[in-house]
Amino acid sequence: MIKRLLLCVFFISSSLTAQIKLSSCGAVAIGTNPDCTYNWIKLHVEYNNNDMSYGIWGRANGTYRNYGVYGAAHNGSNANYAIYGDATGYGGSNKWAGYFAGNVYATGSYQSSDEQLKKNIFPLNGKDILSKIGQIKPVRFEFLSEAESRQKGLPVLGAKEGEHMGLLSQEVEKVFPELVIEVVSPLTNENGEPVSERASATIKGIDYNGIIVALLSAVQEQQVRIEELERKIARGGN
Repeated sequence: MIKRLLLCVFFISSSLTAQIKLSSCGAVAIGTNPDCTYNWIKLHVEYNNNDMSYGIWGRANGTYRNYGVYGAAHNGSNANYAIYGDATGYGGSNKWAGYFAGNVYATGSYQSSDEQLKKNIFPLNGKDILSKIGQIKPVRFEFLSEAESRQKGLPVLGAKEGEHMGLLSQEVEKVFPELVIEVVSPLTNENGEPVSERASATIKGIDYNGIIVALLSAVQEQQVRIEELERKIARGGN
């Protein structure tokens, strides 16, 4: 066991000197220099490639339960972030702090909606929204299987099999273009690995939260019309 450990240490120190560095403050850096200025960062992984880069690649192939990446944060007096993702800077509209090819389960969910973060605020036109809502056609559908998606050169979604209810991005885009976005999705093989550095497909996504707001505006407009009709009926139809 000791021989194996010494061999491993020798391999790291001699062959990967430029890749793995340990500072006197206990910080470890891979692909860059340790920075003791931020003494709360103990592991810094950095990789720069002109095409595609993975700072950390996690994979678990067990036979019972697997966690590719597991994060836990406890006992913070101010805040706890088990996993924190940031996607600012370059990338146009395709900047995602988290991209998940499959279902996502959360025990709680909030979205940033603070007035301090917004500008050019104005109320929705209920009459206009109500007329547009009537043009959207809810549908039942099934997602393509993994084999069908790869055959067509499309990303594998990993969605639940069977029937779903929802909307079609192309249909919503005709009515509410501001609620539809184009997403560049990587193409993967059967092992979930990228087919190549630049292999991707562009698909359209819907802001379903925006749809809910539109529905709320439409319901409010309908309520106004119902109350107007009730007042007319109470006055004898005049």
